This record gives sequence, structure tokens and C-alpha cells, in this order.
Amino acid sequence: MAFFRFVVAAAMQKMGKCSFYFAGGHLFQGEYRTHSTDAIEGDIWQAGGEEDALILGISFNTKKQILLNTLHIARPDKRTSSELDKGLFITCDPVPIR
Repeated sequence: MAFFRFVVAAAMQKMGKCSFYFAGGHLFQGEYRTHSTDAIEGDIWQAGGEEDALILGISFNTKKQILLNTLHIARPDKRTSSELDKGLFITCDPVPIR
């Protein structure tokens, strides 16, 4: 299992979304198999929000196929975590106000 940790706030603020890439060789949703030679693109964007929540859109795809497209609800006052797929999690931590 791979573990990625990065901060997307600056990229999302500037471009409205954050894109990143990693090597294939994974199975998504128990159905969509990728090869180690595939480049998987991940995207995170603000899909909506309210005063007490931020809705993040999350997708993974290859050049040929959408592998996963889902939402995660982040809260400004507490850590939130969701399992996007088997062994694939997103965790959001609140940023302290300066």
C-alpha cells in the first residue's frame, strides 16, 4: 500500500483544483485494473460547500478510463477521513486560524 501526503490548499486556491500523478498497478472498485506502465491522474477540487463543510470532488483516471469519481465532506472544525476504495483513504485536517 502506498501512502501519499500533500497539501492541496495552495494549488486549489490558485487553480481551482489540484492534479497529481502516480504509477498504475492498482485495482479500483474491484473492477478496473491498471498496469504498472499506466500513469494514473488524480484530481481534487472543490465541488461545493456550506458554512460548516467543504465538499471535495476526487477522481482517478488513466488516459483510457475513469477509475473512480467520488466526493468527500471535509469539516473546518475536525479531522475527517473517508475510504475512497479498498485501502485508499483521504484524510483532511482543519487548518488553525492565524
